[in-house]
Amino acid sequence: MENPQEKKIIPIPQKWRKQYGHRRMLVPRPLDLDSFIRKIPSGKLITFPQLRNRFAFTLGADSCCPFTSGNFLRISAEAAEEDLVMGGAS
Repeated sequence: MENPQEKKIIPIPQKWRKQYGHRRMLVPRPLDLDSFIRKIPSGKLITFPQLRNRFAFTLGADSCCPFTSGNFLRISAEAAEEDLVMGGAS
């Protein structure tokens, strides 16, 4: 979770624009994504594409990298599960 790498907004290569349709892609940090997820109200459904789009928009990008955000979503879920097992609140 505590990856020292800073978030980046990178230009999307032309060959990927047809698939993503955007010019600027956010490559997030795990803690930033975790913080964003924790702000979603309990019981509220948000799909992974909606999550990526809203998260990217809040940080000034057109889209969010599906690969890193998918990995970081898994890491965040595992950390929340560890908190529950240890008796903490998530």
